[in-house]
Amino acid sequence: MSPKYQGRGGTGTPIFSGGNNPLSKSGMCVQVGSVPPTLALADVNAAGCPIPCNPSWGTNDLNAVCGQGTICCQTTEIEFEDCVLDPNMGDNGCYRPVVGTDIMGTNSSTNLTNWGGSKHATHQDPSGTNCEVFVAGLPSSVYSGQGIDPGDALRACYHRLTVADRRGFCLGGGPGVFCPLAQPNYRDACEQRNDLELRQGCG
Repeated sequence: MSPKYQGRGGTGTPIFSGGNNPLSKSGMCVQVGSVPPTLALADVNAAGCPIPCNPSWGTNDLNAVCGQGTICCQTTEIEFEDCVLDPNMGDNGCYRPVVGTDIMGTNSSTNLTNWGGSKHATHQDPSGTNCEVFVAGLPSSVYSGQGIDPGDALRACYHRLTVADRRGFCLGGGPGVFCPLAQPNYRDACEQRNDLELRQGCG
């Protein structure tokens, strides 16, 4: 599900960006007026900021949120602490970036992390405290309309949490525009960790 920013496509309410930017625990300094209007948010609490995106999005989500002819570039490198050892990958387990669906106690199939405050280096909403704030602010019509309860909504929020490999900004595409962290020879922290431990079948 991609976020619905003011005046743009997408389908879901942004949890930590756009109008809910105050719930975010990380960010970047941006010079006022430095972002072209076509690539800037118009939402209250984030007007003029670059449009957040997920580098793993498909073309439809990218076009809906960022616009035609754009790219989504990861902005921050993940660190070793952002990696979990997934026993179901490779020949005997591989490190990969942790995601919200790995969180213990959330109907996770992996239970690889507790998402604690210092558990990882770049994880969104450490300990999940602002997921709780977000869910507490949802109107009752959301629950009745979707046939869910607050526990379902909280688990869904946890499952959308990520580390830095899933966070980026929209950029205008074109000649000479590329994402440094998406180049074929780039190895992220989890891939480097697999290399160092000589893990096989990890890609």
